[in-house]
Amino acid sequence: MAERNTPTGGPRPLTANCEELHPGISAIIEELRQKNAGWTYAAAVAYAKEEWHKRNPAASTGGAMGCCATGRLPKPESRTITRAELEAMYPPSAPMQPNEAAALERLLAIADSDTGQSRRVANFLLAWWNASRDGGFDLTDLWAVDTAIAQDMTTVFCLVARVHSYPDTLGYGARFEPLVEAWRPKGGAR
Repeated sequence: MAERNTPTGGPRPLTANCEELHPGISAIIEELRQKNAGWTYAAAVAYAKEEWHKRNPAASTGGAMGCCATGRLPKPESRTITRAELEAMYPPSAPMQPNEAAALERLLAIADSDTGQSRRVANFLLAWWNASRDGGFDLTDLWAVDTAIAQDMTTVFCLVARVHSYPDTLGYGARFEPLVEAWRPKGGAR
C-alpha cells in the first residue's frame, strides 16, 4: 500500500498494516526518536521506513522504497538546545586526581631538562598546550622514552580526555609558558 502525504508534506503516521508490511519498524522509529529527540513522529516514520528498507533489501521491491515510496523525506526539525540539556550532555568532570598531578609534575620536570627524552616529553605536553601553533606529538616517540615516562604520558593523556581542559585552566599555565619559550622559540618548529 503506497502511503499518501499529508497536507503539510510529511508522511502519515503508521497504519495498522504498516507493522505487518515492515516487521520491526516500530523499534526503528523508537531508536531514531531516542537519538534525535527534536524530530517529529512523521520525520521518524519516514526515516525509519528508509532505514528498514536498507536493513531488509530482499523485502524491497519496486524501487528504493518499494511499497512505501513517499518522495522526499521531511527535514528533521532543528532546535536550539538549552543550557541544562548541554550540561547534561557534558557533566563536569572530577578534579585532577593525585596520581594524575604527580604524573604531570614528573613530565614537566623532564621537559625542563635537555635530553632526547625531554624533547619528546615537551612535544607531548605542548601538543596539549596548543597543537596548532606548537606542533603535534608523534606517537612513535613513545618508543624512545623509558617505560615509566610512557606510563606518565598515558596517565596525562587520559587526564586530558577526561577533564576537557587546557593546562592553564588547571593551574599549570605558568609551568607551560617556559616550555613554549624553551622548545618553540619565536613560535618556531620543533
